[in-house]
Amino acid sequence: MKEIKYQTVTETREKEVGYIKTCNKCGKKKNVNHEKNEEWRDDFKEFYLDFGYESSFDGESWNFDLCEECLINFIKQFKHVPNGFKNGNYSFIKNREEHQKVFESWLETGIWDELEFKTYEEISELNTGWTNIDYLNEAIKQYHPGRPLLDKK
Repeated sequence: MKEIKYQTVTETREKEVGYIKTCNKCGKKKNVNHEKNEEWRDDFKEFYLDFGYESSFDGESWNFDLCEECLINFIKQFKHVPNGFKNGNYSFIKNREEHQKVFESWLETGIWDELEFKTYEEISELNTGWTNIDYLNEAIKQYHPGRPLLDKK
């Protein structure tokens, strides 16, 4: 028969409670606290780059962080819209061509408006009860003046 004995031990050790993210471009810092469950609110994005053979950086691996402001400023230098950019689950954009048009308009105006290139009929079809009717009617007033406004469903 085996009888187990226990002893109470008190020890001191370091425990990770968070970390600091730093934007490699502008230097902005953000404290992220594990105990407050702040990881999900991370407005910094981490990038990993691996360079292949015959690249100027052959065999190198880089990683860096950008805050959202620096990331947006970087994206504003693009000619073509990145896949998925501002095109989440609730987007009204149907195809790549329309996505590119909205992106180009955003680059010029600073305003992202997914309804800007929609026909009156396409905006009307969005009136299913899920989309804010005032939002749809504002787009009709702006892009299709003189057309009747939509009623709530």
